[in-house]
Amino acid sequence: MSTPIISILIRSTARKSLEETLNSVGRQTYPKIEVLVIAAVPNHPELPVRNDHCHVQLVATDIPLQRSKAANKALQLATGEYALLLDDDDWISPNHISNLVDALQKAPSYLVSYSRTQTVNANGEATGQPVMGLPYDPLRLLAGNSMPAHSALFSIRLRELGCRFDEQLDLYEDWDFWLQAAQHSDFLFVPVITAFYRIHESSGVHQHAPFHGNAAHVVYEKWRTRWSISQLGLVMERNWQHSDWVETVESKTSELANQATVIKQQHDRAIALENHAQQLEDRAQQLDSLRLQLKDRCTVLEGQQHGLQQELTQLLASTVPKLQHEQELATLYNSRSWRWMSPVRWFFNGVRRWRAQSRSWLRVIKTMAVSLPKLPKLLRKYSIQDLSNKVQAELQLGNDYLDWIKANEPTPDQVARMRGLMPSWSNKPLVSILMPTYNSPLNYLQEAIESVQAQVYDRWELCIADDASPRPEVRQYLRDAAKKDPRIVLSLREENGHISESSNTALHSASGEWVALLDHDDRLHPLALFWVVNALQKQPDANIIFSDEDKIDGSGVRFGPYFKGEYNRELMWAQNMISHLGCYRRSELLEIGGFRVGYEGSQDYDLALRVIERSATHQIVHIPRVLYHWRAIAGSTALAADQKPYAESASRKALEGHLARIGLAATVSPSPEIPSMNRVMPALPTPLPMVSILIPTRDRIELLQTCIESLLKLSTYPHIEILVIDNGSVEPNSLLYFEQLKAQGIGIIRDDGPFNYSALNNRAAKQAKGEFLCLMNNDIEIITPNWLEEMLSFAALPDVGAVGTRLWYPNDQGLQHGGVIIGMGGVAGHAHSKSPKGHAGYFGRIALHHRLLAVTAACLLIRKSHYEKVGGLDEKLAVAFNDVDFCLRLHQAGFACIYTPFAEMVHHESASRGDDLTGERHQRFVSEVHFMMDRWQDRLNDDPFFSPNLSLAHGDFRPALKSRVASIE
Repeated sequence: MSTPIISILIRSTARKSLEETLNSVGRQTYPKIEVLVIAAVPNHPELPVRNDHCHVQLVATDIPLQRSKAANKALQLATGEYALLLDDDDWISPNHISNLVDALQKAPSYLVSYSRTQTVNANGEATGQPVMGLPYDPLRLLAGNSMPAHSALFSIRLRELGCRFDEQLDLYEDWDFWLQAAQHSDFLFVPVITAFYRIHESSGVHQHAPFHGNAAHVVYEKWRTRWSISQLGLVMERNWQHSDWVETVESKTSELANQATVIKQQHDRAIALENHAQQLEDRAQQLDSLRLQLKDRCTVLEGQQHGLQQELTQLLASTVPKLQHEQELATLYNSRSWRWMSPVRWFFNGVRRWRAQSRSWLRVIKTMAVSLPKLPKLLRKYSIQDLSNKVQAELQLGNDYLDWIKANEPTPDQVARMRGLMPSWSNKPLVSILMPTYNSPLNYLQEAIESVQAQVYDRWELCIADDASPRPEVRQYLRDAAKKDPRIVLSLREENGHISESSNTALHSASGEWVALLDHDDRLHPLALFWVVNALQKQPDANIIFSDEDKIDGSGVRFGPYFKGEYNRELMWAQNMISHLGCYRRSELLEIGGFRVGYEGSQDYDLALRVIERSATHQIVHIPRVLYHWRAIAGSTALAADQKPYAESASRKALEGHLARIGLAATVSPSPEIPSMNRVMPALPTPLPMVSILIPTRDRIELLQTCIESLLKLSTYPHIEILVIDNGSVEPNSLLYFEQLKAQGIGIIRDDGPFNYSALNNRAAKQAKGEFLCLMNNDIEIITPNWLEEMLSFAALPDVGAVGTRLWYPNDQGLQHGGVIIGMGGVAGHAHSKSPKGHAGYFGRIALHHRLLAVTAACLLIRKSHYEKVGGLDEKLAVAFNDVDFCLRLHQAGFACIYTPFAEMVHHESASRGDDLTGERHQRFVSEVHFMMDRWQDRLNDDPFFSPNLSLAHGDFRPALKSRVASIE
């Protein structure tokens, strides 16, 4: 069949829901669609650039257009063979157009086809009203309309036959249009729900009495003179038959209900008998299994008895020589010569210990040598003791990582099993490894090439593009390597074009379905491509695959692992978390034009951002294994991020372009504590919404005073409502202070129930007037004046749930909250707890905004509608973990939790409530731990934003003794 052009005509009054309407059109499976957005109001905003297959055109207007005029304007401009009218608050399923076109093409004599329609509320949820849409009946159409405009696709021939939307009608213009169409054709009914009709305050039609109000009378008046005598007769006949039908239906309903009761009773008895029979069968199987186990156990015990007898015989046989050997050793240790040689032995043991630590010291010294010009600045920022602690921590981390490598790298037997797994793979793509070169050190270049040749997965090609290296030995080495291995595709550029152009040369020489990026002095792990292709077996529609990485020094010693979590949008804004090893579907790179000139130094960051824009989150796949070894030598950003300052400006330029393309208004600047990385501050909504700050308290009024005074004196956000929840304060000073707060316009909610943090906040949230809620402990002290602007900039994003802040312990005791890690310590724990000020954390996590599964409710901002959607805090968790449980439910509902370090506060933690782990509170805490373990079970061992290669026993991101990554099956 042919695929005619379909014109989708959208009447728009610039409602926010227009984007959702356009997205539903962009997801249509039908390929040839033109979209005309007819502005019904002057100064309609421009439409964002879209990446889908639809051609979208905005038709502006200088004057307001009522519904019928806008529809006629659209109808006149349509160029398709069929058309569909869609309002800017409704939407359609992806197969809506293809279903209706298919129906019309199978029955070409019809001019209209229509589907069923689900009514939804303003939030897009089903209203519970009956589904609209019944089989076509011309008499029913005379009496009323059950076909919303966007449920129907009609032939443009109706326009040529004179059908128009009556501009004298303010409502039911679509009903009138269908009455006109019915004069020329019957309608085809497609009995599936693929259209959605939103009912809300401004949708209009639902506020009128259905088909017997004034608006319907206008349509009846227009058409009553056109009804034929036969039509009137049939309408009267149906009216007289109605009462008979009702009586018959009621009788049949009662009869069927009785039959259903009998059938249900019989069904329940059958189920009970079946369950009993199954229980008997299960019990018989258990008895058989126990009998076999006993038999096997007897066999094992007999074998053990025999083995013990043999061991006893051998032990007796070896006892005499062992006693003789011990006697000889005792004689040696007591000899004069052994005592004289003691200093020599001490010296050589020291040499062995020194050699074991020398490589770690050498690496640290090399790293610090790069930072020597910064030494005066570092000494002003840190004490000598702090710097010493940093060196010791770096040495310990290096030793921990070497231990981790020994414990977790696959054994030869495991590698053999991996080789045996590959023949069963259904998807074995050719992987093209892109490697631009320029004056490469030959020893490192050789290691890079050999690391590719050592890959366990052998369907690869190495695409090398030399960027006119002036050193002739580099090009000669590459020519020789290409001659020896036909899998090496060599391109020798005549002019130097820098890294982007050189990478594009390599890309255009590639023929693989996938490409991987490799720098000319780095190395791949032998299993790198194996794990990439293994991931494709489970996620065949992936667009990006990235892995963990570490660094290697000039001697090949591995250190500095970056154990990453799953793709993290806000962290990706701050840093290129994909980086190494980064693999991309080649067709995606070709469609976006490859690497862009002008982004050198951050060309791979720009590339990743542009592919991310075209990918769903599940198409960005993370492999939690170290597959890439980044060479850390002088001049490399692996050793110091500021080695290439031009890369920083290119990074921010790439990020600004990315945010503009996805339609997010935001400012991009260097991250204050890590200038080589980025800070994004999304634009605040306009007008500024009200934020209700909820503060539960009980006596200890000096804490609340500090909190309120810091709020009032420092906060720069203008639209706040402060609600203090007094949970049974009795001290006179407290009651007097509450009266003073009332005089300042601060709300006081008295709640004398038992302390339950969840219940207190839930009850206060119902009284709050703000569009956003800020849960705040009474022991919080504000530090940064624009704290609320910072938190709101993220909380106002449509897919964001809770936003948390950076909290400090008082008196320079270090970090209290830098995000929550699920599973740490059993249930949840704070990341980087007690880290000193100035410490940026694991790859900058303390100092960068990023996504988490949970943040603390000591200061948490959330949209009130999101809070209500998940049911608020769970009141079964009175004190501990209510914020963790709340955030997990937000994640479950599709809302993200964000940590921002740019809103800072002091948290005098739980000072007014005491220690959680004393007396009865200990029992309550234990019960809340059990509650979390019962509810969340496996989720407590699977935080997607925390690497399974990191320890859950410590908050400092040290390597786990044993990785939690599943081994190969």
